[in-house]
Amino acid sequence: MVQHIDFSRSWQKTSKILPNDVELEEEVLGMLLLDPNAISRVTDKLTPDLFYMGAHQSICKVMLSLQRQDVPVDLGSVAIRLHEQGLLESVGGRGRLVELIDPVVHAVNVDYKVDLLVKYHKRREMIQVCQEISHLSYDTGTDLEEVLELAQSKVFSLTDTAQDVGLRPLSDILCEEVTRMERIEAGQAIVGYSTGFVDLDAMTRGMKPQDLVIVAGRPSMGKTALAAHVGRNIAAQQLPVALFSLEMGGGEVARRLMSLETGIESGRLGSVRLSTQEWESIGFAVASLSGLPFYIDESQTVTPATVLAQSRKLKAARGNLGLVIIDYLHLMADGEDDTKELGKITRQCKRMARALNCPVMALSQLSRGVESRTNKRPMMSDLRQSGAIEQDADLILMLYRDEYYNPDTPDRGIAEVILTKHRNGPTGTVKLLFEPQFTRFRNLARRAEHVA
Repeated sequence: MVQHIDFSRSWQKTSKILPNDVELEEEVLGMLLLDPNAISRVTDKLTPDLFYMGAHQSICKVMLSLQRQDVPVDLGSVAIRLHEQGLLESVGGRGRLVELIDPVVHAVNVDYKVDLLVKYHKRREMIQVCQEISHLSYDTGTDLEEVLELAQSKVFSLTDTAQDVGLRPLSDILCEEVTRMERIEAGQAIVGYSTGFVDLDAMTRGMKPQDLVIVAGRPSMGKTALAAHVGRNIAAQQLPVALFSLEMGGGEVARRLMSLETGIESGRLGSVRLSTQEWESIGFAVASLSGLPFYIDESQTVTPATVLAQSRKLKAARGNLGLVIIDYLHLMADGEDDTKELGKITRQCKRMARALNCPVMALSQLSRGVESRTNKRPMMSDLRQSGAIEQDADLILMLYRDEYYNPDTPDRGIAEVILTKHRNGPTGTVKLLFEPQFTRFRNLARRAEHVA
């Protein structure tokens, strides 16, 4: 593991003056002191770190504190609060606050001025990140892949909105959560992205941002088919989907998507035994699928670091991200101790979901122990190297098709999606129609059977 390195003094070592504009900082503070309503227009982007001068940072902290407490932000209230905190003299006294206001005529363009401060701040951050990456590059005792992942993370943190901001007041987080709830109730935001399957959505409330979703099952249960189908349905909502296929090539994934779209058996698509009418159907399917923001990486040696890097690039290019699919987890583990390696990978996948602010769906194998039981429906303990997966996953979906073991079952054509773990909701079983020849799932009319 990379040891924590204190870069707090690294800026002082540079021979150049860091990008800043003290006069601009004074102008912004003067505008905020002059017009008590100005701060409400820039609250979403105003932070003390935007200011280069320490005294200016102190004044900004007091302003933001007053605003959170619904106290008017003006010269009097700011001076009193600075005095209470023993900071008034260190920032230059009340006279200094008056000096900030004197040259200011109005605060009409305070938004534009704060945007300029943001740009200076970003440049200072870039310099610090470059220094940190340089230091990491010299550390030959750290695994190169880990160094690359950290370097990529630091670079993308400059543009990511969800950054590590350390300790925050509970009051701020509560305000953000209530705002999120109000937006959902007003129809301006969603709890999760729809999978396209009614009963599954009813139980899970959709695929939620920052969730790690595990889809597990024995061979031939339909893991890849379900993941691809959910990905297709989310992409149909114009939410970009990234599928990292370690097991099969992009052509095979494309054929499966064409099969579920056209209703033509995937085997016949592969062998190209098609009628003229079917070729027409394929043309329509290709046109429809090509319009979806669905992306496939068929590299066989991807790692969590490369998945994160590629996904970040896609999110930066498209503006958002609906789902990341990894098919499948165990092919990423190549260490001598598979259990330890898999634990590391699942933790990275969970961190990835949070960093990208989108659900990550990872496919997983089940142990052969299922085959020795009379009831072959899978349980969480059947997950290979299950400890880490159980701990890190927010949602675990296990697939079971009774007809695979019992050809005469009355549930022919039925796939059970068994929710064995749901961190923020119920567990239970959802039944879907499954047409393996088309790698296609369909909704059933009856509702999900909740068991917990």
